[in-house]
Amino acid sequence: GMITDLAGNPSEGVSLRFYVPFTPPIVELAAPDLHDVERGTTIRLVFASEPRIGTNVEGLTVNIKNLLSEEAQEISVDDPDRCVFTGRSVLILPESELRQGQTYSVFLPARSVLGLDVDFAFEFSTRPEDIAAPRAIFMHPHGRVSK
Repeated sequence: GMITDLAGNPSEGVSLRFYVPFTPPIVELAAPDLHDVERGTTIRLVFASEPRIGTNVEGLTVNIKNLLSEEAQEISVDDPDRCVFTGRSVLILPESELRQGQTYSVFLPARSVLGLDVDFAFEFSTRPEDIAAPRAIFMHPHGRVSK
């Protein structure tokens, strides 16, 4: 089709952009229900269509915040070492290992990723540290361990 004015005259030099309605990305972490996530995890966001770096000049950062200590990591969306765009996914690699047994919030401002027209945030928790010393509960061929 062609774009025309009310009199039916064609409009020249007009360009239009159409965007698919926003579908929030799916958060994928190597843990069920965003609990007991490994401290050295990579955060994967899967979008409905291929994401690209957005247009929000002032907010091209992903914020990962420890809700207990208030420590935060700001990761630039255009840093290819920390924020990797691959296919329909964005991989976010925290700058340092997360603390055990903590809850974190992740925040992406609107337009930090093209098509992300609203702020997007979620929370997850890391697994507690395993402080119990390993112990044998069964040995073969003897069958039992005695102290």
